[in-house]
Amino acid sequence: MNIQKAPVAVFIFNRPDNVSEVMKQVRLYKPEILLIVADGPRNGRPHERNLCDQAKRVALEIDWDCKILTNFSQTNLGCKKRLVSGIDWVFENVESAIIIEDDCVPDPSFFLFAQEMLSKYSQEERVGMVSGNNYLFNEVQLSNSYYFSRYTHIWGWATWRRAWKLYDSEMTYWNQMNDSSKDSWLTSHFSSKGERNHWRNAFKRVADDGLDTWDYQWVFTMFNNDLLSVVPKHNLIRNTGISAEATHTTKVNLESTAEVSSLNFPLVIVEGDVQQFEPADDFESRLLFRRTLIGRLRRNRFTSRRLKKQFH
Repeated sequence: MNIQKAPVAVFIFNRPDNVSEVMKQVRLYKPEILLIVADGPRNGRPHERNLCDQAKRVALEIDWDCKILTNFSQTNLGCKKRLVSGIDWVFENVESAIIIEDDCVPDPSFFLFAQEMLSKYSQEERVGMVSGNNYLFNEVQLSNSYYFSRYTHIWGWATWRRAWKLYDSEMTYWNQMNDSSKDSWLTSHFSSKGERNHWRNAFKRVADDGLDTWDYQWVFTMFNNDLLSVVPKHNLIRNTGISAEATHTTKVNLESTAEVSSLNFPLVIVEGDVQQFEPADDFESRLLFRRTLIGRLRRNRFTSRRLKKQFH
């Protein structure tokens, strides 16, 4: 299948080693358009300017023919403002893009998968994004190379300008609802009380507590517009940014234990209409989002088994 290579947008900050690892994979794909978005050093951390400059130099070590666009901030904008303004800028320049942060190392097959899905579903309004993540841990059997999910995972993803236009970093619609309306909204979207509580708390952290992030707002956008993600049969992204120095994810979590595998091509395409694959989403809901006591115990036991398998 002769499909034009998708533009790749790489978001970087102060970790040149991480950037180098990501760019090794980008170099294998050789996109024709490469967009680099960088945040600036934080106040009171004089050593960080050098690290930010190193990261930019590494990202710009390009040895293939491509168009390079850059959006570098001289000051620190933070997670929310830098990611949102950066993605806004990306879609001012291109219609669709693969988006990778500097701590998300993709398997080479991720680029070809995202490229094909961006092309195939470009006009399918119900598809909001393509994810590189799969957190089924081989517990759900899939006959196709991907499925459609209501869940939004952004450790390596891709989307279109048409979908990003729906994004609202301030979660205006959520903030306009009173408590009763929020209850009704949550009930209409989630059958499990544990999951309703999970998302209520997540959206509250952003809307009421001012959490400096951008991704919960994208999750809300996907839910509120009844959009689906394209999810690969195998997990295609390894997260290398989980550490005590990380902004948000400071401890190893279940998602980070998902092993990375390659997809085979040609892809086995989902035939028929775009529909949520409920068996997969039911499993993910039980494992990741239901914050009841039993749910937490089940998740902890599952995580423990995954860590023992990974490190022993």
